[in-house]
Amino acid sequence: MLDCASGRELVERGFAEDVRMAAARDASSVVPHLVGTSFVSAPAG
Repeated sequence: MLDCASGRELVERGFAEDVRMAAARDASSVVPHLVGTSFVSAPAG
């Protein structure tokens, strides 16, 4: 992801670690779930 156009743009703006975190597999035990107009934590799996 760091090498795609959007990834490179984010790296240039100082957000390389954010791109790495977004691409990490199994990095979180919850996933965002949209309820109405807000995101809440929903159990993964």
